[in-house]
Amino acid sequence: MCMSEWRTGWETPPEPKPVVKIGDDTIEVEKTANFVETIMNIAKERGIKRFEVFADGREITQTNPPTDFTDIRVVEIKPLDEAGH
Repeated sequence: MCMSEWRTGWETPPEPKPVVKIGDDTIEVEKTANFVETIMNIAKERGIKRFEVFADGREITQTNPPTDFTDIRVVEIKPLDEAGH
């Protein structure tokens, strides 16, 4: 076995893309995608107007959202009903 064949077995697998979960759907997104635009578009496509957003388990507020998905693994969009729950 030549050295290049040996090294190929040690390559680091590609890092998984961040995902957005909404209901039963899981959507892969690019790390560099605009966070607010992407979340708003996904919610709008599903007819959801009011929702909460969590990134890796912590709530994201409208006042200080991330700019993109760098360092984020899982985003959850949780729809709110008309009463806000």
